[in-house]
This record gives sequence, C-alpha cells and structure tokens, in this order.
Amino acid sequence: MFLSVGAARTANFTHQALVFEAKGQTETSWFRFAGWSPDFEDQNARGAVFFARLRPGDYELVDVNFYIYSQYITSTWTAKPKFSIPFTVRRGEAIYLGEFLAYPVFGRNMFGMQVPGGGYFVVSDRFERDSTLLKSKEEAPKDVSIVRAVVDPDSARVPLIRRNANEFKNDSASTTVRPALIVARETR
Repeated sequence: MFLSVGAARTANFTHQALVFEAKGQTETSWFRFAGWSPDFEDQNARGAVFFARLRPGDYELVDVNFYIYSQYITSTWTAKPKFSIPFTVRRGEAIYLGEFLAYPVFGRNMFGMQVPGGGYFVVSDRFERDSTLLKSKEEAPKDVSIVRAVVDPDSARVPLIRRNANEFKNDSASTTVRPALIVARETR
C-alpha cells in the first residue's frame, strides 16, 4: 500500500499524518510527513511518498493528525469521532490511495486574533509522480502490480478529507471554526 502525504505551503503544521489500521483491530499505524527530506516540492506544496508492507486483508484509514509545536505551545488536532475509509490489500499488489495534502483551518480567539483551528486533507491522483518516486526508493516493493484506488472524498463523506482546497473557505468574520471541521485539540 502506498500514498503521499504532504502540506500546502499555507500550512504551518510541524507534522501532519494519516492513521490507518487493520479492520476490526485497534492497533494503529500512521504515515507522517514532518517536512524533512521531501520527495517532492514545488511552489504550492511539499511532501513524501510512503509505503507499508501489509498482509493481505481489509484495512481502513481512521484518523488524521495535525500537530503544531512552537516555543510556547503545542497543539494536536485529531478527528472526533474517528472515521472509516476502507481499502483492501491483496497478495502481489501495491494499492495506491492518492496524494493527501494538508491545509490549515483558522479561527479567531476571544480577542479577535486569527489562531490555528485544525486542518483537513485534499486528496488528488498523482499516480504517475508517486509511483515513479516509489520505484526510486531502495526498500520499495518490487515485482508487484500497482493498483490505482485513489480515495474519493465524495464517497468517503469525511469532512476532513476533501476534493479541493476551495471547498472550504475560512470565514474571517467568524469567531469559530465551522463545526464540521472542529476536531479534538490537545494543548500543552
């Protein structure tokens, strides 16, 4: 299974991640991009291609993670409740789920200042680029057929997974983030 995870240049996350698990299990794994050594980079975004050698079976994407670390505060946003975007891994195949780019959401605090309010992923099909990058990785799987199964945000029906960044506009007059995009926030 492989995909790419990255961030739009407008995102200020220390890292962003997609969390997955075997269906019916509670142990999770994640694909996390923290900005080091990107596999791709342009004026709009940067990210990396990730892959996992998984046993054949049913799996699901179940959560997102957006994290900001600064000198004075750390914040983590995750989905509440968890969601399920299923996919199946078959023997001899590498399934491609798409490119997931993180975009920020902002709100306003009680003083009217703009503050981070979480994020969401925009999914797109960058199969040619990502499969080429995957093949260039030394530890990448060889001799497997690649299956394109890009997540469809319309079918997934998860507010944190979108087709394009223009679907959500921050409302600068609002003092809160839209409820559909509010996720749990842990601040230290």
